[in-house]
Amino acid sequence: MTGTTVHSGRVELVRLPMRPLINAGGANEIAFLDLVLVTLRGDSGEIGEGLAYTINGVGIGQVALAARDMCDELTADKRPPDVVLATYVKGFLGFYGASGVALSARAAVEEALWDLDARTIGISIARRLGVRSRPLPVYFSGGLWADRSVDELCATASDAVGLGFRGLKLRLGSDMAVNVERVRRVRECASC
Repeated sequence: MTGTTVHSGRVELVRLPMRPLINAGGANEIAFLDLVLVTLRGDSGEIGEGLAYTINGVGIGQVALAARDMCDELTADKRPPDVVLATYVKGFLGFYGASGVALSARAAVEEALWDLDARTIGISIARRLGVRSRPLPVYFSGGLWADRSVDELCATASDAVGLGFRGLKLRLGSDMAVNVERVRRVRECASC
């Protein structure tokens, strides 16, 4: 990182309702995502943004508090932000563990730091992190849930293929015969 210091940090919470609700194949229904948005402002006024999320509000308060704590450390300590965060991680997160809530909060803050660093030197975060110059294949991952009817799956899959996706991620249930039939039907209607 370039070493710009963090002048201020802000943590905001945003709730995104899922319509229709998502049932990811036997998991709990997903009614909404809560986002912890971290915005860091550098000495020269540039901003960096990062985020973490939780499902159905589970742990959102804890993730936000941990992110706020990290932002406070970054604004109080004028050493380079990567040094400050490393020290924080070694101390606080080393004591409590660097997983779950702590890892989510750290990811949002680090993402904001990388974004701030990239903007400070006038390039995109993708370029700063070494974007590849050749295209990479991607697949469609949304909407093909285990609780959807075959007709809904076919409509969603056909739309995704129409947008140019060459691969689809279809969630399956526990009945193998039903799974095989659903995959067969989606392949037929989407021509994948």
